Order: sequence, then structure tokens, then C-alpha cells
Amino acid sequence: MVARRKVIFFFVGLAILYTLFAWPNATVEEAYSRGFVKCAEWLMGVDRDAVIDGGPPDGVYGTDAIVLLYSEYDQDPQHDVRFLIANRSNGRGLQNEKTSSRHLGYMPAAVFLSLVLATPIHWKRRVFALGVGWALVHVFVAARLAMILLHKFHGEEAYCLFHWERPWSVILNVTYHLTSVVPASIYVVPLIIWITVTFRREDWDSLLSRFQQGER
Repeated sequence: MVARRKVIFFFVGLAILYTLFAWPNATVEEAYSRGFVKCAEWLMGVDRDAVIDGGPPDGVYGTDAIVLLYSEYDQDPQHDVRFLIANRSNGRGLQNEKTSSRHLGYMPAAVFLSLVLATPIHWKRRVFALGVGWALVHVFVAARLAMILLHKFHGEEAYCLFHWERPWSVILNVTYHLTSVVPASIYVVPLIIWITVTFRREDWDSLLSRFQQGER
């Protein structure tokens, strides 16, 4: 009976928390959009001073991949992050590419946060899970953005940096769609992270023993 009550409370709490966090909120999402751009540029080492001074910025991690991001939530909340990519070696670029910080980062974080806060475990363990899992979720978010840029710079266009033959081009395309396009990844990856950082072996042993004993 206790186990059943905990399960019910978990799903009710999860539904309430997910609705609270996922419900569109212009103030929160605009702030997240700006933060998303700042963090992405920091991770890539974007140097805007070079652009202001009239010179080409450094490429990402010493490559010829130039990436500049802009938050445009006030203009298009659904596709709020615009980015310019260019090939530093020849100056060729592709402008006006857009993506959604809500899809890429906000929703995976909201799903993970809802799962952990709804889990009926001691608060000390919950705080630990939040800290470690929050970092892992944003590693996933960074990987999603990296896959978008990798996909954009791959090909035979003038701005592209490399071109892989089959089967590597197929693997890149499939990975890009699975991690950065398919909506299910918003839920599947945070779910895996939640399970990994929240539960211990004794939790699974306890759950298994209850099923074996036929607890209801």
C-alpha cells in the first residue's frame, strides 16, 4: 500500500511539475534564450570584439568554423536563436539559420527537473541528483547544438568545412536527427539521466523484492 501511494504521488507530482515548468512563459523563456546564446558563445569561445573591430572572428576551437549566435525571442518566440556560420578560410557563409532554445535546451531541463523533484526520495539525495543531473542535461544540450553545427558544416557547399563519404555521412545524418531533431530525445535522454543519478542499487533491490512478495 505504501509503495502504491508513493507511485501515485510521483505521477501526480510529475504531471503538476511538468505542466508548471513546460507551460510557455514569455519572461522565463526570453531570459533562457539570452542565457542560451551567452553560454553557447562562451563554450565556443566566440570573440565579438574582432567583429566590432572589422576583422573576422576566430574559428571555433582553432578551426575555420565561424559561429555567431543572436537571441531574437522578441521577434520569433518559436525560433528564437539565429546563428551565422561562415568558413573563415574563404569568407563564405550561410545566414539566417534559426533554431529554438526551448526545443534544444529548455524542455530537456524542464523534463529532468520535473522528474527529480517528483521522486519520493530523501532531499539530500534529491539535491545530489539535481546537481549532477543538471550538469549532464546541459552536456546533452551542448551536444545537440554541436550536432547542428557539425551537420551544417558538412557537405559540398562553399561554406562547408568537410565532406564525409558513406557510411560516415549517413551516420552523421542519423545521429543529427536522433539527437537534435526528433522530439522524443527531449524526453528520452533526461529520463535516462534521471534514472542514472537518482536511483541506487538498493532502490532496485527493494522494488524487486516487493514485486516478488506481491506487495500491492
